[in-house]
Amino acid sequence: MNETIILLISNSLTAIAGWAVGRRRSNAETDNQVLRNLELSIGLYKNIIDDLKQEIHELNNKIQQLEKKVEMLMDENRNLKKKNGLWYWNYLDPTNKNLHPLIKAFITKGC
Repeated sequence: MNETIILLISNSLTAIAGWAVGRRRSNAETDNQVLRNLELSIGLYKNIIDDLKQEIHELNNKIQQLEKKVEMLMDENRNLKKKNGLWYWNYLDPTNKNLHPLIKAFITKGC
């Protein structure tokens, strides 16, 4: 009977110790897996951010090119108006910064 109790206690302690060590190892493996997943996610997001930065840079360059083209076309339009005797239209344009405030009010309000 004593041997059975000792054997039962011994097996119980072994089982508890095995469970504790196994749980600790399982938690460590889970933590390692979580860290690996985080590293993969960080790498993925870093690639996405780098791609977006490149795309933003390309779009900024395109915007600058288009702004230059618009300015060039506005200059060409201005020169053609002067050449064809339509220079006075610049004075009737309410967006003209050099336009006198009274003329601008007259044009925009129709007074």
